[in-house]
This record gives sequence, C-alpha cells and structure tokens, in this order.
Amino acid sequence: MRRVPVHMVVGSEDTDTFEINNPGESNWMNGCEKTGRTRVERLDTLRRNFESNGIKVTFDVVDGAGHSGSAVLPAVQEFFGSLIGR
Repeated sequence: MRRVPVHMVVGSEDTDTFEINNPGESNWMNGCEKTGRTRVERLDTLRRNFESNGIKVTFDVVDGAGHSGSAVLPAVQEFFGSLIGR
C-alpha cells in the first residue's frame, strides 16, 4: 500500500447520517460508529490511520458537495491527471 497512490475524496456537505448510523441494517459494521458520525469524519479517521502507517494519502474535501460522485469528479480527475505524467 505504501507504493500505491491513494486518493480519498468526500464532499464537505456529505453529513447525512441515516444511511451510515443504522445498526442492524445490511451495511452496518460493528465499531464503525467509533470512527465518526459522518462520512467526512470517518474518511478523515481512515486518512489519519493510513498516514500513521506510512501510507501517503491525497485527501480532498470538496466544498459544497454532498454524497454525489459527479460533484467530486473534478478532484478525482485532478488526482489521476497528476499520475499520468509519472
């Protein structure tokens, strides 16, 4: 993992919790609630964990974006565009 470019991206407004704080549902994993209430908080926890283990991360929080792939696409394109020249 230390040699693989890692990109983590989330919208700053991706703060709805009904889909991720739902014990007993099919997407629930015990303990995940300890990593944060929102996807923004949880992804930041994952980033800090990766970095503490020597894994470099490009971390983007897209202002004004919610839980929308198309809204974060410019950040994703920029990340992969930076890798093309390698």
